[in-house]
Amino acid sequence: MYARELATGATWQVTNVTSGAFEPSVSRDGKRLAYHAFDTGGKGRGGYDIFEIAIDPTAWTPALPYVDDRPPPAAVPDDEVAVTAPRTYRGMETLAPQSVTLGLTIDSFGRALNVQTGGGDTANLHGWDLAATVGMERGDVSVGADYGYGGFRPSLRVAGSRSIVLRSGFRINGANKAYLAEVWGGTISLGLPSEVRSDRSWSAGLDYVVDYERMVDSPFVQYDPNDTVPHPPQLPILFSGVAARVSYGDLKGFAYTLGPQQGQDASVTLRFDHPAFGADYKSVTLSYAYRWFHQLPWSRDAAFALRLVGGFHDGDLPRPGYFSLGGNPQQDIPRSILESSRAAFTGYLHGYKPRSVTGSQFHLANLEFRQSLVDVERGLGTLPLYVKRLHAALLVDVGTAVERSFVPGEDVKVSVGGALRMDALFGYFVPGAFELGYAHGLTSDGIGQMWLLLTGTI
Repeated sequence: MYARELATGATWQVTNVTSGAFEPSVSRDGKRLAYHAFDTGGKGRGGYDIFEIAIDPTAWTPALPYVDDRPPPAAVPDDEVAVTAPRTYRGMETLAPQSVTLGLTIDSFGRALNVQTGGGDTANLHGWDLAATVGMERGDVSVGADYGYGGFRPSLRVAGSRSIVLRSGFRINGANKAYLAEVWGGTISLGLPSEVRSDRSWSAGLDYVVDYERMVDSPFVQYDPNDTVPHPPQLPILFSGVAARVSYGDLKGFAYTLGPQQGQDASVTLRFDHPAFGADYKSVTLSYAYRWFHQLPWSRDAAFALRLVGGFHDGDLPRPGYFSLGGNPQQDIPRSILESSRAAFTGYLHGYKPRSVTGSQFHLANLEFRQSLVDVERGLGTLPLYVKRLHAALLVDVGTAVERSFVPGEDVKVSVGGALRMDALFGYFVPGAFELGYAHGLTSDGIGQMWLLLTGTI
């Protein structure tokens, strides 16, 4: 906001607010000024609020001179340019690639180069994406593409991919060995008309999914009569079936708050594979996810979060340990910064060894209380690092995974811990959060576990 002295024409800057000051109102006695702005000082609960300051000309600073760097407008008479006749809309005219992104990432073997592009038409009826990853260690090429059309009700989406991955599950003399696999996937999706409002939204869809996997390199070289019989994975194998999904959400967050602060979201997916759809085996998988956030009254950056996830799987193909819990991902943080890869910031059963809890069904609850400690909002000069805030979290994890029967006293795993996080921006615009945490398992097989991860920012 500025003030102008009519007698002399001098202009003064009155406010210096990060998010801007709007709709000023001067008191009748001319001594106070009220305006509304976004709360960034940590005294409110987020969102816009009303502020009041004294009108003190001695505290104002001279305004910088106005610089008009816009070129003069071009005058085009109506009769100078011919208006074309109406014609049918052609979406292909604006479907050219809108951007091309190059980046370093990681595949199953190490460093890889990733190329992505995509586009969409002006009316937002068509949209497409294309990506390829070239492994720098072995030269493997993985590709993926999708196309969506929103002119139908329901909307239509088609996607496909091919990749070379490193799998585990080839057992030789009791040891789990890795093998090389080629994986093909395809999806045809129908999106049912959804409801999107300012305070909530829901969506539903029906998918036909095909997944084919075959072994391209085996770790088995020569049979030793003294070893146990090797057990290779059952490949090649084809999974194909239909999946129905429903999701709902009414989460609320604010520009300067710590993640979502209010509301909930939930999703349920049911997939059924059957030879009638082209699959080699029959199977059914049900998965669910639910999140709930509650903002605490004493601070705009204090919140309680609950996350529930789980799944059930059954079928003709024996696959013990279909789901697994325990441990944290292994991560090379310097490489993750360079390659813009992030670990998830939730969804773990801390305080237990990796894959120590397995089964054909699993259920996991992550409870978290988080509180902002310091709003830093500072960068190191012009270097590509900007620190947003420091915040702490108290963690409670409760999880289980079983094959068939469930014994509450034995199968439920509980851990408690805490984490210190620093939200930052890398390369001027790539977000991330350093998380230093510790947790301890309270039930059988529990261990003390410390981790340092670069996760997605909250």
